[in-house]
Amino acid sequence: MKKKVIIAIIVIVAILAVGVGILGLGVLGPKQPTLDTPTGLQVIEFADGTKKIYVDRHSDASGYLFSVQKAGETTSHDTQSPANEFNANTILADATTYSIVCQYVGANKNHKSPKATITYKSTITLNAPELTLGTGENQGKLFVNTFDHYEDTLNLKYTLHYTLGNEIKTSTNFTTVHNNKHGLANLWFDLSTVITQKGAYSLCVQITELDNEYYLPVLSQQIIYVVE
Repeated sequence: MKKKVIIAIIVIVAILAVGVGILGLGVLGPKQPTLDTPTGLQVIEFADGTKKIYVDRHSDASGYLFSVQKAGETTSHDTQSPANEFNANTILADATTYSIVCQYVGANKNHKSPKATITYKSTITLNAPELTLGTGENQGKLFVNTFDHYEDTLNLKYTLHYTLGNEIKTSTNFTTVHNNKHGLANLWFDLSTVITQKGAYSLCVQITELDNEYYLPVLSQQIIYVVE
């Protein structure tokens, strides 16, 4: 009987020792480094049109978890990157507002920092139209051609700018609004009603979206129009 009691005590002590050991590892073992809320979260736009999502580096982070959600949608695009930035051209391709979230990820993938969140307004600069001077029966006319096919229905305003001496003039005659659906348009401007004096004139056309703030205006390349 005494032997059974002794054995039982030994088993209980062993169990307690293991428990204390495990607890000791949790308390006295190495702690996960503190991961503060990410800083510097932003979208960087480059001259070539590239868009990168960037966040400040953290010395104790083994990765960076980014989550991007488009306005009006319930699902998000999640990316875990070993670097503190990544190319987001395809994710931020639409002209709309996005919510972007970032977390630092520790050595243990379940150890994450609090979330940092920003709102990003993704805009698209309208593509410039092609200008051509008419010939033959279209002499004295300017042909404006756009080749775009945007996802959104656009309501575009076309405005003619031209030089007169050293001044840049805007032709109110050719300020025209055209609902061209997805950015496709072919328009003729009769230059003879605006430019009547002899000389060489520099012409360009500005396109402006009237109803959608996410589309930015653009100027065409200049062409020279000569009146003899």
